[in-house]
Order: sequence, then C-alpha cells, then structure tokens
Amino acid sequence: MELRKKPLAQIISVMAAFFGGAPVSHAQTDAAADGALEEIVVTGIRQSLKRSLETKRDASSIVDAINAEDIGKFPDTNVAESLQRISGVSISRESGEGKFISIRGLGPAFSPVTINGRTLTSGFTGTPSSINLFQGSGREFAFNVLPSELIAGLEVYKTPTADLVEGGVGGLVEVKTRRPLDFDDTTLAASLKGTYDEGSETTEPTGSVMYADQFADETVGVLLNGTYAKRSTTSDRYWGWGWEQGGVHDLSQPTTVDPDTGNVSNTSNPEGWYPFEDVYNNVTDSSERYGINGSLQFRPTDELEIVVDGLFTNTDAERVDYAQAVRWTAGGLTPQGNPQPALGVDVNGNPITARNRKPFRLFDSIVDANGKLISGNTGTSGVQVAPKTELTFTTTDTLALGTNATWESDQWTISGDVSYSKAESDFELKAANFIGYAPVSYTANGSAPAVYTSSANLADPTLYHFKSLDLRRLRVEDDELAFKLDADYQLDMDFVTSLEFGVRVAERNKTSNNERVDDAHSGGTGIYLNSGDLTLADFLTTTSGGSGSVISNDGSAGNFLVPVAQNVFDHFDAANATYVQRQNEFFDISEETRAAYVRLNFDQEFGDMALSGNVGVRYITTDITATGASPTSFTADRANGTVETVGDFRTVDTNYSHTLPSLNLRLDLTEELALRFGAARTLTRPNLSAMAPRAKISAGGGNVSVNVGNPDLKPFESDGYDLSLEYYFSDAGLLSGAVFYKDVGGFVFNNTLQNQQFLGQTVEFLTIAENAASAKIKGYEIGYQQAFDFLPGFWGGFGMLANYTYIDSSTEFNNGQANAGQSFAFEGLSEDTYNLTGYYEADGLSVRLSYNYRSEFLEFGKFLFSSRTIDAYGQLDLSASYDVNEDVSLTFDAVNLTDDEVRSYDGGFDDFTSVSYHNGRRFTLGVRAKF
Repeated sequence: MELRKKPLAQIISVMAAFFGGAPVSHAQTDAAADGALEEIVVTGIRQSLKRSLETKRDASSIVDAINAEDIGKFPDTNVAESLQRISGVSISRESGEGKFISIRGLGPAFSPVTINGRTLTSGFTGTPSSINLFQGSGREFAFNVLPSELIAGLEVYKTPTADLVEGGVGGLVEVKTRRPLDFDDTTLAASLKGTYDEGSETTEPTGSVMYADQFADETVGVLLNGTYAKRSTTSDRYWGWGWEQGGVHDLSQPTTVDPDTGNVSNTSNPEGWYPFEDVYNNVTDSSERYGINGSLQFRPTDELEIVVDGLFTNTDAERVDYAQAVRWTAGGLTPQGNPQPALGVDVNGNPITARNRKPFRLFDSIVDANGKLISGNTGTSGVQVAPKTELTFTTTDTLALGTNATWESDQWTISGDVSYSKAESDFELKAANFIGYAPVSYTANGSAPAVYTSSANLADPTLYHFKSLDLRRLRVEDDELAFKLDADYQLDMDFVTSLEFGVRVAERNKTSNNERVDDAHSGGTGIYLNSGDLTLADFLTTTSGGSGSVISNDGSAGNFLVPVAQNVFDHFDAANATYVQRQNEFFDISEETRAAYVRLNFDQEFGDMALSGNVGVRYITTDITATGASPTSFTADRANGTVETVGDFRTVDTNYSHTLPSLNLRLDLTEELALRFGAARTLTRPNLSAMAPRAKISAGGGNVSVNVGNPDLKPFESDGYDLSLEYYFSDAGLLSGAVFYKDVGGFVFNNTLQNQQFLGQTVEFLTIAENAASAKIKGYEIGYQQAFDFLPGFWGGFGMLANYTYIDSSTEFNNGQANAGQSFAFEGLSEDTYNLTGYYEADGLSVRLSYNYRSEFLEFGKFLFSSRTIDAYGQLDLSASYDVNEDVSLTFDAVNLTDDEVRSYDGGFDDFTSVSYHNGRRFTLGVRAKF
C-alpha cells in the first residue's frame, strides 16, 4: 500500500499561502423533496463541496447544508460552529464552545431542531450560575449536548415547505444520522483524539467508534455508533452587574443630607454613571459527554422499507467559580450585626450613609463627558469586598427514538412515522458567601475593567466574615410523542407533477421545578445563620487559580482568597439540608398540536428556461394546558419587605389555530443561472415559562410588586419573502446573492402597570407578559465558492469559500400598549456577519483555515439599569488531516487561534465595560481509521 507523504517545507508553504476563512462544506440537500442522504462515499473537502453545489442546484426550496467529509469527520468538532459557516447563521458560545444558533437575526427559540424529521426536545439550557438560573427552560436547543461524530449531515431551511414541522420563524435545522444500507459493505470506523486547553493546561480525550453491516442479501442493515468526550477549561473573567445613572456626588465638596431620608440634596454630578457591583471570577468548567445512536433498517422489497432509529446522549458538567466582588452600593448590616460605617458628616453634622446609593458618594470623584465615573475613593470608610465559591453541577440526558415505514409503488409513496423524544436535566447550585469591609480607591481603565486598590490587608482571611449559604436544585423535563402520516401521489400532468398531503399529531410536555433551602440564605435580612463570628480563617482558605483580581493593594492583577466550599458545607451539614419547593417558580406546560397539510409540486419548461417549485398550505391547531402556583390571597408588609400568601396550583386551558401557506419557485434561466423565490407564513410558539399561570409577589421600599405569567400568549407569526440568484460557473464554483424580508408580529414583552387591583388589593406595580410588539427584518446575503483546480500543479489544490450577510430591523410596540408607536431594541441581531475559508487538498493532505465574524449585537434591551451589548467578535480556526494510507488518517485541529476578547458593555457606551474574558485556544491531535 502506497504511503503518501508531503515534505515539511511544502506543508509550511501551504499554511503560509492561506488567507482567512469561512463556510466549511455547504453540502446542501433538497430534503424537502427527498429526506434521505446520498450513498455514503469517502470524500474530502473538495468532493464534499462539489456534491453540495449539485444538491443546491437541484433543490426546490432555499436550503443550506453541511455534510460530514468522511465517517466520523465533521467539519468542526462542535455542531454549532459548523452551522455558523452558513450564510445568515450566527452562534453564541459558552466557555468557548458553540451552544446556540440564530438564523437571520432571530434567536435559538425561533429556530427549532429536528432529527431525521422529528423534534428534539431540550432540558436546562441556561448558563450554570445563580445569575442565569431561570433563563434555560424555554424551547431553544443547546447544540453542545450533541456529539458531532453521530451526525451525517445538517440542513438549514431558510424557506419552509408545507410538509415541514412548524415553529421556525427564523428557520429550521434538520439533523441527519447515518443509515446502515447507505453503506456498500461492512464498515468499521474509529477515532481517538486528545485536546489540550490553553486555559486549564490539561489534555482530555475524545473518541468514537462506528460499526455498520448488511445481512440477508443487503435487505437488513444494522448500525451502531458511540462517542465519548471529556473537556476542561479555565478562564479569568470580569463581570459587572451594570452601570447605573443615579448621579455621582463628590464628598470633597460641601454636602447637604436630608436627615430623614439620607439623600444628598446637592449632588455635584446628577447625571453621573457608576458601577453597581464589579466581580472578578476564576471559572473552571469540566464536562464529560457520551452519545450512542443506532439504526436498524429493513428493506425486504424495492417497495417497502422499515427503519428504527435511536439516539441517546448524556452530559455531566461541573463548574467551579471563585469570585470576588466589590459591592459599592450594598446596604444592611455588617456581619457582626452593626450598621455600616458612615462616609462622614455633611455641613450640618448629619451622617452621610452608604446605604442609599443615589447619588453615588465618593471623595475626589471625577466623571467624564458622558458622566462616567473616572476616579474616586471612599476615604477611611469601607465598602463590601465579598469572596465567594460557587459550585454547579448539571446532568442532561437526551433521548430520541423513532420508527418509520415507507411503501412505494409506481404512483404512490406512503410513509408513517412514530417518534418520542425526552430530555431531562438536573441542576444543583451550592455557594458559600463571605463579606468584609475595606477602604477602596477606584480608577477607570478605558474600555478595560477598572482598577481598585485598598490600604486594607486583603490577604488576611479574618477580614472576611461568613454571610450565607446558597443551596438550590432545579429539575427540567421535556418530552414529546408524535405521529405523522405522509403521502405522495405522482400525477400524469404537464405542469403539476405530484400531490403531497399528510397529518401530524404531537403532544409535548415541559416541567420546571425549583427547590431551595430557605434558611440557608440570608435574603438580605442581615441574619447570618447562627454563624457566630466565623471568618475565612475557619474554613482553610484557598487562593483562586486566576491571574485577575477586582481589588488589590498595589493595583496589579493578583490572586484572591476564597473559601474552601466543602468545608463550609460540612460545617453547616448542608448534605442533610431540607429542600423546599419554590412554588412560584414551578410550571408544567402541555401542548397538543394537530396539523394537516397539502403540497403541489410542479415542473414546466418554457423554451430554454424551466420553472419548478411547490405551493402548499399547513393548518395547525394547538391546545395548551398550563399549570402554575397562583395565590388566592396575600398579606404584604411594604416597610419590612415580607409577603405571606395563601393559594395552590392553578391549571388553565387555552387554544389557537393557524393557517400557514408557502410557495417556492425556481426558474432556471440558463443551465448555469437559477433564480429562486420563496414566500411563506411561519410561526414560533411563545416561551413555555412565560405561559405558566403563576404569580410572584414581593414587597419593599413602600411598594408591592406582582409578576404574573400569561397562558393566553399567542405565537409569533411572520410573513417572509426571499429572492436569490445563483450562478454556477463550474462544477465547484458558485456566485450567489439573496435578499430577504420578514414581517414578524407577536413579540412578547413584560408590560408593567401602576396602581392596579390584584386579588382585591391595590398593588403599586403589576407586570404581565403580553404580545406587545412587531418587527420588520430585512437583509441580503452574498456567497462565493471556487476550487482552483484549473491552476497548474501544486496551485490546483487550493480553493476558497466566502459569504457575507447584512441584516437590519425596524421595530415598534403595537397600538394599545403603553409605548405604542415607539421603537424597541432587537436583541440578538448582528448587522454584519461574514465567513472566509481557504483550503488546500492534494496528495492525502487536507488543510482548512476558517475565520468567522459577527458584529456587535444587543444582548438585553434592559439588563438592570440600562442596555447590554456584546461587542464584535471574530474567531480563526484551523483543521488539517493527512492520509497515512487508505485506512488511517492523522488529524489536527486548532480552535480560536486569535483568542479574541469576549466583551460586553452597557448603556450604549463602548467604554462602559460590563463583561470581559478570553476563552483561550484549544489544540486537538488525533488519529482516524476506517476499515
């Protein structure tokens, strides 16, 4: 067997010749016409891209796709990171790994995921921290639980057809797994890799194995596929609660305080901005994930095929978060039960307290032209310096089972499918909180995190006193049982070629149940859990492994003290603590959907041109049963902030129906030039947690606030239009352009009303989720792909891909709303995204360099005090493989070579930094074999 080798010098020259990258293989599939993958052929980058152009050219709707380049070899080790290389698709990451996708500016809840045409349910998808605990129980699918080695291909539908499952205003992602009769012979494939993470300085294993065989004259096929992956990553992070525009007062100037309220009456900078609370974290994320999928395929005749598929993945993740915060505005008592020390006295001798944060009070304070605090100090008085150790544990199991039977005759194709998907997540949070007091000086540092210094001995563990434990558990369950029946009848007509029709019935249920050890948390009351006067010194303090500190003695970035969490848990016997259900955070939502569709396919030649496409309509009804905790009466103490409720769980039934027409046209102007048009009405159902009939009542500051869910929320509905032109100038060359427009209604916003009646009492603030706004989204996409195989010799191995997407939106609140006619900020939408990929493939060597970029986008229209924007981000990735022989290949991957900063800022000001960290680089070396 001939060994194919390349000299080192030639490899280096290939690498040096590369230019920045983008879409990997756009192996696009007309799944609307044929849901099966083509026969599996061993290919590399070039052949995969050629097949993708052939499929795209024949498609009757606008579909982009990515296929595995070989068995167990997906373009990227993470599924979401492969999808981002498709025009119009952007992603968000967690700990440097792709997690969620957005399609044409619409977030993950607007882009459902199916596997072999069946819904994939999702468990807890939130970030593992106390801050984001309740943001992960929606409809969005987290791709980091899905091993790429199990996948044969991905398809992204940008225009729907009537037979597709509804739910994708943004688009629909279809995941394809392998089938055993797609192989020509018995096949065994395996891979083993080691990944080095620059942040954690660890190397962890990844492996996969696949076996496929055929029996009984190739009428029976069996496929088994298994994967395992372990990962550990560490990063130093700055995270801020936000900038508040509450005024900044310079205590070096004469100060007058109202003795009754403590408010400063002569604020020196009434429009000033200041940081509410700054936190430095040293975060280590560790995870283990394994996946198994299998397929049994039975094809006794040419007319009948029966397939049974199954997929199971398990992900166990642990996060250790060492944190240190400077809480400028914290009020309440010291750990010893004493009032916080005053900042001084005013001109009349009244004490200047730190408890009331508006305006912000510092000595020698300076603000810039935007009112941002530049510098200041607390004098001899202290502010809270709070070390914390927070541990989170998340286990997610995802199961997908399905059986499909298809019968074909000369004119009929009839298919029946039964599927079941279930996701379960168990999330646990355990945190040990300490606080101390220290004088602080503050100095802004441009767009970088600010510098804090203190004259206190920050390395003295007795400075920090025990405050509280935070013990929580969350369980999320999501399951769906579905049945569908599809029929395709071939018509003997000149224009209309076939008639498709079918029905689908599904029942989905999602439950979220949160528990907490109530007496383990101080809740801001100043009660410190029988702690006596415990300090960090009582719990064998450790030093965080990070290089960043929010505060130090000399202004340098250094380590900080944190508690050994297990010692604190053991002291308070946390293992035997009694958890109590948080009823107002519980929900159980059941959705029963029934859908019927009809679709006509047509094809007609007009001289040298040909027109093809489909027109159809899908009608759906949805019945919802929503359960949540709802009080029947309550008593609130507005001064002391206590609320007592009487009530029980309440169940509400509601329903709605929708008609969704669709049209897809393809006009072949010449053999090389195709014009496409798509028009469709689509919908996305509202967030499940927002529909729970539950009420949360809180009191404080003289007010009572009530936040209620709304089971009567209606779906988002969109009318969308697409127009594209595609020029295929060679078998591996494409130049394309597309424009798109969506008119989306039904956006859900929390509407807050003042002085409303609730359960027979007047409450100052009543907040309810409502369909309150609409948006118009428009944009264009440009794509270019070419293999330079027309060049002589060595240069013929090169090729490139590039695409660019521009998106714009206009938004406004609906009539009848408090903000009617006003615009609102559209979250998650990047105006510019682009991808660049250069590759080389020849003589057994494949190298691909890809760069992906998305411009800044709004993360929250309002976080706490103002907006929060995620800054522009770009990432450069490298993938290479070398065929040792026909059966064995060596692989190398490098992720995030440029290690760009992940950064957010508040209030629309670029230097109001609120988040800053680096994910670090990852390098993977492996071997892949196929027999």
